[in-house]
Amino acid sequence: MENQKISFRATRPDPRVFIFMSLTVCLLSFFLHNRELLLGLSILLAIVMAVLELRKYAAVFAIVSILGYLLEHALMQLPTNGVVTAISLLLAIAHRFLPLIMVGVIVLSRMRVNEMIVALERMRIPNLIIIPLAMAYRYVPTVRRELVYIRENMVMRGLHATIFGMLRHPMEAMEHLLVPLLIRSSKVSEELSAAALSKGVDTNGKRTSATDVRFRIMDAGCVGLCVLTAILLLWLQDYDFTGRLSNIIGKE
Repeated sequence: MENQKISFRATRPDPRVFIFMSLTVCLLSFFLHNRELLLGLSILLAIVMAVLELRKYAAVFAIVSILGYLLEHALMQLPTNGVVTAISLLLAIAHRFLPLIMVGVIVLSRMRVNEMIVALERMRIPNLIIIPLAMAYRYVPTVRRELVYIRENMVMRGLHATIFGMLRHPMEAMEHLLVPLLIRSSKVSEELSAAALSKGVDTNGKRTSATDVRFRIMDAGCVGLCVLTAILLLWLQDYDFTGRLSNIIGKE
């Protein structure tokens, strides 16, 4: 098993592939307005997660996207009122932001911060942009760990740490969760800044990486696949594929 992990790390995609994929998904989430195509984008990202050995995340996100689409479609059959409209709007927003969350999980799970910095420097991106991105990249998993620690402390003190308990006592839950998080966030930002400076993030010299960061033929193929997928989804939206398919089914 250990040999398999080392082999996978040696052949994983270049960080520039993940950067390009993130930008592509952001643009598609903004330009795609068809629910079926957004669902297809989520399913494609779930397949990418499965290929990158993130199978649990892939299964969860695939189920969530499909259930959300079915629920949104079921609400369209109900009489229109304030509650139905509000739920439909929330589902539409969640359906649009789900691909962004999925690509964020992929990037955070499969791209190291040092590799990202090296890749961005080779793309001639200035340090004015690289350093804030590196700080934000390290900040997200750190805050996530802090949330786990805060929740464990809430459980030890007998506070409302479950989702059901937070829903029953939202104000107390926000106080017990957000106040320690805000205090720790300021401390964590100082610690991350000191760690980044000690590692020479702000230096202007040529940076090296412990892992081999190279753009291979496989990476070019992944980028080309992203471009073809984006073009296909945008073409299907302009072609109104789902609308034409509905008309054909209706005539039959």
